[in-house]
Amino acid sequence: MNKQKGSEQPKDHRMGATITIWTCTTLMMVVLVTSLSEGLQSVGPEILSSSVALVFAFMPAVCLVGAALATGAVWYFGGRTATPTEATTALEERVMNLETIITYEGNDLQTKIQKLRTPRN
Repeated sequence: MNKQKGSEQPKDHRMGATITIWTCTTLMMVVLVTSLSEGLQSVGPEILSSSVALVFAFMPAVCLVGAALATGAVWYFGGRTATPTEATTALEERVMNLETIITYEGNDLQTKIQKLRTPRN
């Protein structure tokens, strides 16, 4: 598909960020659930009384809540586009004025150099 330079739309990266967030969360869940189930099988029910096991048991829920909050943040803040303000417009005008001044002075300098190089009669 050929696109012209002027017809390109700004890209929305929210879907890609959401896919990345949930891919990482799924991998963390697999590791946590696998580790938790293997730990319970090897040690037995007496590990359930330890505080480490209780914290470890809540980690999958923490991962899910974190992924949900991150996804919400991406979709809430990610769709905003910067709109030019008056200050931005004023700065752009100042830069254009400076470019005009530099171009004029550069041309004036070139003519002075050429005058100095030409032999005097």
